[in-house]
Amino acid sequence: MWIKKDEIRAAGVDVDALPVVDIVGSPRCSVQGCGARGAENHHWAPREAFGADADLWPTDYLCVPHHDRWHETMTTAVTTAVNNNPRSKS
Repeated sequence: MWIKKDEIRAAGVDVDALPVVDIVGSPRCSVQGCGARGAENHHWAPREAFGADADLWPTDYLCVPHHDRWHETMTTAVTTAVNNNPRSKS
């Protein structure tokens, strides 16, 4: 949603005091068909599982929804793999 500066000023907000986020020059999400700006660099190997070796794996830019989706997918996949591994059962 876009609100004109004049409307914000009319509501009593000091527009000049608001923080500015430059998303125009920021990286785009690398997921095919997305390309959302404001993406953040993401490790494909979770630091929790790989420790310092996570830095040896590739990284890529993901927007917040795709980053969240990646974590949901990986959590489900890892949980399923562990639950289906006969060695992980006592």
